[in-house]
Order: sequence, then structure tokens, then C-alpha cells
Amino acid sequence: VPQQLAQLGIIVIQIGNRGGSPLRSNAYQSFSYYNLRDYALADKKAGIEQLAALHSWIDINRVGIYGHSGGGFLTAAAMMTPPYNDFFKVGVSSSGNHDNNIYNQNWSEQYHGLTAVVASADSAQIRGRAAGGGRGGANGGRPPAPRSAADTGFADDSLRYTIKVPTNIDLAPNLKGRLLLATGDMDNNVHPGNTIRMVNALIKANKRFDFILLPGKPHGYGDYQPYFNRQLMEYFAENLLGDYYRTGAEIRP
Repeated sequence: VPQQLAQLGIIVIQIGNRGGSPLRSNAYQSFSYYNLRDYALADKKAGIEQLAALHSWIDINRVGIYGHSGGGFLTAAAMMTPPYNDFFKVGVSSSGNHDNNIYNQNWSEQYHGLTAVVASADSAQIRGRAAGGGRGGANGGRPPAPRSAADTGFADDSLRYTIKVPTNIDLAPNLKGRLLLATGDMDNNVHPGNTIRMVNALIKANKRFDFILLPGKPHGYGDYQPYFNRQLMEYFAENLLGDYYRTGAEIRP
């Protein structure tokens, strides 16, 4: 796809953002833990701006973004998260995990996991108080049963844990620009419910968008990939270059 877009006259830029490849270091990979979205978008925006400052032939006012799977999640987020929804004008998002609460548990917890929030100072409790040892306790005043070495008998309720990060579905009212969504209806990695929820939220927010459903296709589109690639190229050609030539059902070779 990058080569195909370049042949249309589109400048294609790929940036490895913080929170990306584990091949560099654990600190680099874990940089965006709890927030998969903001550091990646900030890095991509900053990189494009720096390149545009060096090269006058880069039009900073006509920037698009596309991605598949996690890249599909990030693409839709770019079109709906301020200030990036003003910077990116066109997005093509395929098979994105738009709601990480219903995505793969291991991946979501590793990259989108928990943050600790301090609860009230007087909320710490000793489990043994409820188990017995005192008048009216569960053991009728008898000493509590011996615990195993692994059981400290202490539950730290001074902290509570949350994974509440706004999903793309939550951000739907912020959509700007042109967005194309796609998914296979037999996706075996990112459940198509992610994209269906995104579509539902955009309709409820009264937003204009485009949507392609690829029947019978899993996470990879197989023999439908060339057709989807053509739709992607046309979307950018029309909405970034102003080259609109679709006048009928036939797709030109």
C-alpha cells in the first residue's frame, strides 16, 4: 500500500512511536502503558511537522492516516481526539480494536492496563476482623483459623484500580474530516463488534462517515485485500488530492 499511494503522488511517512516496538527496550515499549493513544499520535504529528518544516513540498494542511488492527484503532482515534482531529484530515481504519474492553485480554492488559488510584485514607481493612477473633465474629469469639504462609490476612483497600480510558466509541462526537471504517464479519482476532460499536456511536452522534463490510473475511482480508486496497487509494485520492473520478460502478484497471 505505501508504494501504491506513492505512485498516486501521495507522500507516505512511517514513524515508529513511543510505546511501539519491543525490539528497542522494555521502557520504550511500555512508554504508553495505560494509554495506547496519545503518545503515538503526538509522535506522529510531531514527526510530520518536523519533516514539513524541512521540506516545502510537504503540504501540512492535507495529512491523512491509515492503519489496520491496532493501527485501525489509532487511525480512528486520530480523527476524533483533539488536537489531532484538526491535524489529520482523512483516515482509513480497518479492523480496529476501537473498544479495548472487549478485545484480547492479554494484549489489552499488557498495553492498556491498570492504573492505581488512591482511595480514602481510612478505607484499609484487616480481613481477620470479619473472619473472627472478636465478639460476634464468624467464629463465635474463637481465634481465627491458621492462615497459609502466602496469606497475609491484609487487604490493602487504600488503593483502587481502574482501566477507564475513553474508547473510540466514547470519542465519536468529536469526529472531524473524512473517515472510512472497514472490517471482516468473521474477524478471528479483533471481534467485528469493535467496528459495529464504532458505527453505532457515529450514527448516534449524527456524523458522516463511510463503511465497508467484507463478508466471510477474518482479520486478514485474503482475496478481498486488493479490492480493499483500491478503496483505500480512491479514498485518499479523492479526499486529499481532489481527484474524484468515480462516475459508475465499474472500477478502472
